[in-house]
Formats: sequence, C-alpha cells, structure tokens
Amino acid sequence: MSTEIDELRRLLAEENEKTSKTNLPASLDGVPNHFFHGLAVQQDKTRSTRGDPATATNKPRPRRLKASGSFAKEQEDI
Repeated sequence: MSTEIDELRRLLAEENEKTSKTNLPASLDGVPNHFFHGLAVQQDKTRSTRGDPATATNKPRPRRLKASGSFAKEQEDI
C-alpha cells in the first residue's frame, strides 16, 4: 500500500512540475521542442507541392486578401 501511495505522490509531483509557472526564458527554451515536434518530411510525393505554389492542386489557400474595416485604425493604435 505504501509503495502505491509513494508512486502516486511521485506522479503528482511530476504533473505539478509540468504545469508550474515558468519564466519567459524557460518557456521560450521549450518552444522548439514542442512547436516542431510534429513536423516531418512528406514521404508521399503525390501530396507535396512542386513548382509554382500558385498552381498547386488540393492545397487550400485564400484567393484574395482583404483588410478588415478597422485594420488601419488598429495599426495606428499599435
């Protein structure tokens, strides 16, 4: 029984470390590990883009860009 409680305490301590507040440099240090974790080279060549991306098929992209009505004001405020 005691070893089970000790294991639960250890797991709780690990979770608390994961969710504890960190400072900005520590947070930024972890960005590459988490942000790029899911990136990989596309092995299926039928799903990758070749040549001009403007003529790519099956690749969602906007047809046009339009600034919102308040965009200019928001940029001035910044």
